[in-house]
Amino acid sequence: MAWALMFLPVVGLCIGAVLVAWYALCSALEVLPLLRAVGYTVLPLLVTGAIHMDGFCDTADALASNAGVQKRQEILHDPHSGAFAIIAVALYLLVFFGFTVQLPDAWSFVLAFAAVFIVSRGLGGLATLWFEAAETSQLASALRNPRVKAPSTAILILWVVAGAALLVICTPWPGMVALIIAVLVFVLARFWLVRQFGGFSGDLAGWLIQMVELTALVGLVLTSLILEVL
Repeated sequence: MAWALMFLPVVGLCIGAVLVAWYALCSALEVLPLLRAVGYTVLPLLVTGAIHMDGFCDTADALASNAGVQKRQEILHDPHSGAFAIIAVALYLLVFFGFTVQLPDAWSFVLAFAAVFIVSRGLGGLATLWFEAAETSQLASALRNPRVKAPSTAILILWVVAGAALLVICTPWPGMVALIIAVLVFVLARFWLVRQFGGFSGDLAGWLIQMVELTALVGLVLTSLILEVL
């Protein structure tokens, strides 16, 4: 279990491979962009069992409560879904779907899109290792085994660098913008999200991963659209 975090980006690699295969199938069958975008939206959730989306929903519910740190922690551990969680996931999936519809029909952009899932999980793993852990987070504490923390950190950094390199090589300017946005979300989690909950936990890692994927996608697509106009 202590070594699990270093394999988190491998899940992103698997998601990326599935999305690339989906794009190849859609291209061969000349599938319309709307149906292609459905696959882009649904397949990552199916591969992961939506485990990170679950953390995103719990975090959104707790943040929307505007309560104190202790109450937010209680909401995180509540197995029931509140109204704000449902609203948040609906908005997330709608925006994600809308921007994947606009994702350029080109191998370079699909590979860059796939790389985002590697970067997001690399950053999520680093955050779990190094951000201040919440007192109630047994998972975060269990994964911080001193014996494996340094090698796990090194491997996660290598994964992030590899994913970032693929992003920038495939789509230089859009990839750079997506990467900058991903880093900004990581910084936001460190200096804002951790303070809201008194420490980092698995649910917050889910929020971080999902937000990196959404905002990096938005940056990737918007930059490509702006470059087309220019």
